[in-house]
Amino acid sequence: MTGLGAGGGTESLRARLAQGGVALIVNRHAKRVRTGRLDTGKLRGLVELHGQSFEPASLEELGGIAHEVRARDPGLIAICGGDGTYQKTLTALLHAYGTHPLPVLLPLAGGTFNVLTTALGIRGNAVSVLTRAMATVRVAPGDPLARMTTVPILQVAEAEGRLKTQWGFLFATGVISRIIARYTEGPPSTARAARVFSEAVGGFMMQTPAAKELTRRHAAFIDLDGERFEHGGILGLLAGTIQAHVLGFTPFVNRKRLRNSFNYAIGALDASEAIGLLPALVRGRAWSTHPGLRNATAREMRLDIDEGFILDGDVYPSGVSRRLTLSVGPRLRFLRP
Repeated sequence: MTGLGAGGGTESLRARLAQGGVALIVNRHAKRVRTGRLDTGKLRGLVELHGQSFEPASLEELGGIAHEVRARDPGLIAICGGDGTYQKTLTALLHAYGTHPLPVLLPLAGGTFNVLTTALGIRGNAVSVLTRAMATVRVAPGDPLARMTTVPILQVAEAEGRLKTQWGFLFATGVISRIIARYTEGPPSTARAARVFSEAVGGFMMQTPAAKELTRRHAAFIDLDGERFEHGGILGLLAGTIQAHVLGFTPFVNRKRLRNSFNYAIGALDASEAIGLLPALVRGRAWSTHPGLRNATAREMRLDIDEGFILDGDVYPSGVSRRLTLSVGPRLRFLRP
């Protein structure tokens, strides 16, 4: 079947939806769903005439749903939750679809943080976004409602195969993953996120044991496109195929990413020095002048680490030796209603 989006064929999204319908996957544990701020009944009502909705209770159930969706092969898959929901759902779908391209995707904001929807420029609550998206069934090809964008997803594979291949948009290790892991220990909220970040910076200035543990440097073997990155210990590493927007800070200085490559930023310096450079880093400076900083693109990154990491907010704990390979995965098509 002919694809859609950048480099797509002649089949319109309208025709594809009419043929395959819509699949809606809702994470019942996502914050806005769990707290009742988001009425999932309205979401189900929007798709009931055009497809089917699912609310998996576990990752195992999500895997089964992914295979059921593959068998139905809908024209659009809407996913409601936060960044962790998108990551787990897309990973399950990519395993289920194999080499077959995924249908057009629509992330619906339902979690505490929704970096993906922000990066894609999808604005509005889940119900209003899905309402606009369903209008594409009734419009002609080329209508502004049917605009799409194509974004590659990052693939994370482990050499020993203990970790099943995962896909996501942002990978981080070091101080970044420790702070997010600390955040996940309590009820999720933007206020808690700001408090944990402030405790890390303020605690480091006061030299508290907890803050020193959060901001310590760690050993890692890092290979970038066949070239070893020499360093005296990593403070933090971030890699991804989308630009993250955190507290007004956009970490990747490269505005245009080369095809089949991803952005990365590495800090191999002490936390005290990083805090001093923070104003310059926020403005996109110091990356090219400091020997312990690297901000560029790569086609492949190989990591040997005992440190934990995060993938789109999902935490993988420390204490496990891993040999990871990061590379660019499939290009995914997103509807931007």
